[in-house]
This record gives sequence, C-alpha cells and structure tokens, in this order.
Amino acid sequence: MPEISVDVTYDLLEQPRRDAIKTSAEELLHLIEKLQSQRKDPLADYEHMHIWPALGAYGHDLDLPQNYQLTLLPLSRIGADQGFSGSSIVLGYFKHSGASELFPSQPMVIKLRKKGKDSFGRISELRDELHRANRLRPYIGYHKDQYALPLHITDGTPGLEYQVLWSPFALTDLVTRTTPGLNFSTAPDLRQLLAFQKSKEPSPKSLEEALSVIKSTFHVLEPLHKRAGTARSISTSFSKEYELYLRGFGKSWGKAWRRIWGEEQETQDFGTKWVNPIRVLEELLKQDKISLRLGAVHGDLHPGNILYAPEQFQRPFLIDFGWADDNAHIAKDYVLLECNLRFIYFPADVPFETVTRFAQMNGRQDAKPERFDERFKGRVSMIDQIRQSFIQLRGNDPDWMTEYIIPLFLVSFGLLKFTHQYSNQIAARLTILELAKHISENFLKPQRNY
Repeated sequence: MPEISVDVTYDLLEQPRRDAIKTSAEELLHLIEKLQSQRKDPLADYEHMHIWPALGAYGHDLDLPQNYQLTLLPLSRIGADQGFSGSSIVLGYFKHSGASELFPSQPMVIKLRKKGKDSFGRISELRDELHRANRLRPYIGYHKDQYALPLHITDGTPGLEYQVLWSPFALTDLVTRTTPGLNFSTAPDLRQLLAFQKSKEPSPKSLEEALSVIKSTFHVLEPLHKRAGTARSISTSFSKEYELYLRGFGKSWGKAWRRIWGEEQETQDFGTKWVNPIRVLEELLKQDKISLRLGAVHGDLHPGNILYAPEQFQRPFLIDFGWADDNAHIAKDYVLLECNLRFIYFPADVPFETVTRFAQMNGRQDAKPERFDERFKGRVSMIDQIRQSFIQLRGNDPDWMTEYIIPLFLVSFGLLKFTHQYSNQIAARLTILELAKHISENFLKPQRNY
C-alpha cells in the first residue's frame, strides 16, 4: 500500500497535539482507502465512507496521489480552557493535494484527550466515548444528521501523548463547497447566545434565539429519550444514577464545602439558617427502590455541546458523547441544561433578590415571568421550555420531586466543583441551598414522619 502523508498546520496547537492529529489522520485515511478497495456492496461501510463521499464516486479509475492536506478550523472551544473532561476539540477537513477536481471531505470534529488520568482520577479513555456513542445509533435515525457521533479512534500508537477521536460533522449549513476546498463560517454554539453583554444579561434577541435552539434540541432528542419507544420506569437508586454527576465529591474538592457547611443537620450561609445540603445529599444517596424513567441520553448536554447553523436556530447539532448512555435517567439532559441557565451562564450584575427568585424556582409551575424583571423574561422562558419539554416527553404526570427536582439538586451539587469558574458564584451556592431546603421539607421530612 502506498505511503500516505498528511500535512497539518495550526498555530494554536502545540507539537504533541499536532503530532497526534497527524498520525491519527494518516491512520484514518489508510482505513478509508482499505475499505474503499475492499468494498463490494455500494452501501458497505457507509458510515466510514460518509467521511469522504467523493472517494466512492471516483472509484479506482483515477490514480490519485497519496498527499493530503488537513485543514484545522476553530470550533468555539479551541483556544479556550479545556472542558471539564480535560478534552480539547477542533474542526477539520481533508483535501487532496494533487487532485483539485476532487471535492474535500466532510468536516469532522476532532477530539483530543491526553493519555493518563482525567480530572476524576480515572484512566482517561476516549474509547469509552466511542462505545457509548455506538449504543445510541439505533435511536437517532430520525435525526441522524443532527448528531456528530464518533467513528474512529487512535489511542494505542506508541510515542503519542494524546488519544484522537474523529466524528463526521453534519453541520453542512456552515460549508460552501469550492474547488479545491471549503469556505467555512464559524461554528457557533449555544454559549454564544448566552454570552453576557459587559457582565449583564444577553440581549432579548439572543435569548429569543437561544429559546429556539433549546426547543429544537429537545425535539431532536425526543426519539433518543424515548429510546425508540422502549423507555421504561424501573426501580433504581439516586446513587446508582447520579454518582458520576457528583464528580467525586467525596474526594479533595468536597472537603472545602464540608468546612463551609459543616457536618451538622443545619448550617449558616448568607446570614440565614439552612438545612445542610451535605446532609440532604447523604440522605438521598441512601434511598433505594426509587422509580425513575430510563431511556437513552446524551448525558453532557451543556451549551458548548449544542451547535447550530447561523440564522437557522431550528437546526441544532450535538457533539461530545463521552457521557452518553442508552439506559439512564432521562432527566439528566434536562436538569444539566437548566443548571447552566440558573447559575453557570448567569450574569454577575443580578440583584440578590432576583438571584433568590431563580434559586427558588423548584416547584413545577414556579417559572413565572411576571415574578421577574422584564430583562429576565427570556431566561425564565428557556427554563420553562426545558421543563415543559420534559413533562411532554413523559406523556403522563411525572413525580416532579423524584423525576426532576432531586436530579436537579444532585447535578447542581456536583457542579459546585467548578464554582470558582462562574461569574455569579452566589447563584450557584444559593441554588443548592434552596433545593436542599425544598427537598428536605417535601421529600425527606414526610418520610421521617411516616
């Protein structure tokens, strides 16, 4: 087989990551070429051929040179801090150095993770993400192009410091095909619509557009959450379902919060006496035989993983499936996104009274725009849309406490690990305190009285 070479240039990548991408790209092209040469059924290995459809059209009547150029482009997360998982992401596409008439490949999401232990002390493993994504494939047929599911990984090559995972990227609305390359618009994600304007609430127009993206996202996710009609309520436990989302609270980062809130049943914060969130957490993790609705989930549905085509807010595209699961509590996708709106992407200039109102939105009908200043109407509408999407998905009257509020508390609690990164740390802290109070009064105390 002829030698394949790939030229990679990208100023923002240091040499180890550039070397890993180059080696992985050559391995991927060898695989595509092998599959192409062995292909008998025109639809065989379609998923891999989807990376570069033009190769199938050319067949073997054209002696193509083996020199390729991989162009890397910024996805919104490149150049910024790595995500909570410790991974970094770029966008890239191949073109043929010696055949200008050949259309370039589809754009691809390229995810890199350094070999070794991740932020939770586990062995870093992108291969697990590939396995998890593969388990979702039976349930995404209706909206297949909205998912950038991974297809290939390079992880065992000696001398490389990084694993590299490749995912065909269906956001072709961003692409203008020219010969011999692509003209790319920037790939925006939901975070850009939630970006603060000088530490203040985003513009009403941005929030309206964000609402459209959120509504469309849950429409795309509906077949996944219903697991093609096989989603069921089963007896399980909060501990089993949400251990990962507590992000290793029992380890080093949790000690600081134990010092802040103590070990007693009650604690003092913001000049007020509260039920201790740590004690509420401990009691919830003891609960077993809880009925929860399990389906398939994306698992890490934060704004950075929801992309959209400019001016087409009804077409979301989902990336990053490291926490995907085909048998998990469906509320995970909903409550994680609500956490992002309630305190992660929350402006710093909000009055304490308003922060408190957001923190107290824990009843099923609490998202009332009239209770807030007009400028927060868009944010409240987004939270209401998330909740209504969840309720509509169930098709019946869910147990709001066990199916939504307790998961909201558990996911919020785990996100305390990153409080130092939030512009409004008060919102994160107050949200946990109010949720703990609500759960203690409406779930734990009735059990104790019984």
